[in-house]
Amino acid sequence: MFTLDRVDRQLGNLAEMMERLGLDPAAVARHRLGFVVSSAVKTCQACPSGDVCRDWLLRATPTLQKAPAFCPNAGRFAELLVNQMSADFAGRRH
Repeated sequence: MFTLDRVDRQLGNLAEMMERLGLDPAAVARHRLGFVVSSAVKTCQACPSGDVCRDWLLRATPTLQKAPAFCPNAGRFAELLVNQMSADFAGRRH
């Protein structure tokens, strides 16, 4: 069933996962005109593993290298991390 409480929880999971991965929300929003983050939000909202995700986040370390395998956004997060690291590296070289 679709409820606003569930949407709020799912988006909270998404925000926390991105924070722990070290993703900069402003940079993520700019990446490919925001399509990647928009897709991640939609995927997270439709994910049936919201409770599993919340439980995992409660036990996980404060800093993550990658999203868990059960996360349908794991590939997107990996893409965003690579893009962010590349942009950071390019910015340091100038």
